[in-house]
Amino acid sequence: MERTGAGQNQGGIDTERIVVPRTASAELANATDQYVQLLNAWSDQSVFLDVLLARDRVDRLLQAESIDSATVLELSEPDARLKKQFEQLDDKTLDQIEKWRSSLKAPNDRWWWWPADKGSKSALLPLFAGFCIALTFAIIADVARKILIGSGDTVALFAIFVQVALTVMATSTYSEAGGNALDNLLNQFHLSRNMRAVSKPALALLVLLIAIVTSQQLPRLGDYYYQRAIREFKSHNDLSAQQHLALAGSINPDDPAVHYDTAQLKEDLADFDGAIAEYRLAIRLDPKFYPARLDLANLLLANKADAASALAILEKAMDPVEGDDKYKDLRYSLHKNLGWAYLILKSNNLAREELVSASHEQPNMPAPYCLLAKIDLAEGDKTSANTDFLSCVGNAKQALGNAEAGWIVEARTFTGKKW
Repeated sequence: MERTGAGQNQGGIDTERIVVPRTASAELANATDQYVQLLNAWSDQSVFLDVLLARDRVDRLLQAESIDSATVLELSEPDARLKKQFEQLDDKTLDQIEKWRSSLKAPNDRWWWWPADKGSKSALLPLFAGFCIALTFAIIADVARKILIGSGDTVALFAIFVQVALTVMATSTYSEAGGNALDNLLNQFHLSRNMRAVSKPALALLVLLIAIVTSQQLPRLGDYYYQRAIREFKSHNDLSAQQHLALAGSINPDDPAVHYDTAQLKEDLADFDGAIAEYRLAIRLDPKFYPARLDLANLLLANKADAASALAILEKAMDPVEGDDKYKDLRYSLHKNLGWAYLILKSNNLAREELVSASHEQPNMPAPYCLLAKIDLAEGDKTSANTDFLSCVGNAKQALGNAEAGWIVEARTFTGKKW
């Protein structure tokens, strides 16, 4: 049966002629006519909901009946006009559609309840979000590298996990499932359409800012492990101290203090080559880190007898330690090590001058007297050697290192005095 519907709608606009195929029922024909008539009255926003509901009725009838392709083609023209009208909707109307859609729980396959977001056509926001996410992954990779190299513990690994989880969440919003989940969540807050349009890039930017802040806080995390290492070191828990220093060093690789304490720990563990490497790294990071210079020189003299290298290191430690009493200990170490180096090089006059200066800085330290006694013996002056060895034995309680312990044994043997 073929039927032609024509006339005028309430706004005086001619309705369009539509031919319903013979296979369509009268009910479908009536529903289609109503849909077209309401669509023609689009200028009146009050009928907009009726248009959508009319399209719903047509869809239900199409699903219930066996309809041929001709029927679908007949609907293509008014559907195309409806989609065209969507492009002219303002944000207020689009927001209203979303409220209706939420109330009616319209399924995703009913496209007339899901007008395309005009802002989604811009590629700038997705590109910006992609840039933020890529940069976030790069920052997380750098943070993870520093932490995992140092065998990070639970606190550090949890920080990485949180950042990765947030980044994956931001990335997932650009998938269909993730995008729908975010839309549903935002709908609960009744945000404006413009606000929702920037929600995904804003989330990506937020995650990036969290990653940047976390990265900037790494020095504090490194200092936390450094302080733990110092406590463990003082408690003679060398293994735990070494683990925490390794983590502090991997997080703060540019902190000379971390490498200096690592060197001292390695020296205590008789890893002298490792200690030398850490001392050199501390000096390279801070050329004016004088304790590292003095301790490195002492280690080179005590375990390598490398006087030339020690002198090269000590020469650059001279300027800042002159005059001020707060550098008294540094001046003592400097003069003592210089005297020791000159003694190894058999420059006895220079050695004596430096060792006398060291004894003036710290009169109660045994090392300068022990080394002065060695110079006396080299010059054949046993009387002076005995006097200096007695001073060495008398200050034996202040001995600090293995080398000094050996000199004190030599002094006791020479003088026959235990104390």
